[in-house]
Amino acid sequence: MNPNHLIRARRRLEAVDPAARPLFEELIRQVEIAAAAVAPLHALFDGTPNPAERRDPYGRLLHFIDGDIHDLLCGIASDLPTLIPAGPQWAEEADPSEMHADAELFVRYLAVAAMAANHPDVPERARRLFAAAEATLRDWEADVTGALRRIDDLILRPALAGAA
Repeated sequence: MNPNHLIRARRRLEAVDPAARPLFEELIRQVEIAAAAVAPLHALFDGTPNPAERRDPYGRLLHFIDGDIHDLLCGIASDLPTLIPAGPQWAEEADPSEMHADAELFVRYLAVAAMAANHPDVPERARRLFAAAEATLRDWEADVTGALRRIDDLILRPALAGAA
């Protein structure tokens, strides 16, 4: 995941009203939690020689980590800065529904990958890493959704109403 998205989000956070900052800090924290949980899984892909050439179940799972789970997380992280107020057009550009949909899909993909990791061709260490990531992020979607809902209700909708 590109850390520049989190850096941009934190920079934008500096301009946010101090009373509203905790809402956005929570959203940033949730993305950081997901990144930390997925990093060991992506390291499996990076640490496997020629993963693109593998066609066995473990190889396909490695591709799923890199091409689906990790890509979704990167999309979530890239959306993060746009949800933090900056400039007069912010409310018109912010779209929490996209991040919500990606968060739902991300957690679903991770659960499926954790189940697939129980295949006998998957090394035991990888099974443990998948189980740990899934357990860590099991309630993550609800936490992200809650943060997005609070941002939408308390910040975004009033800003849009004021602009109208």
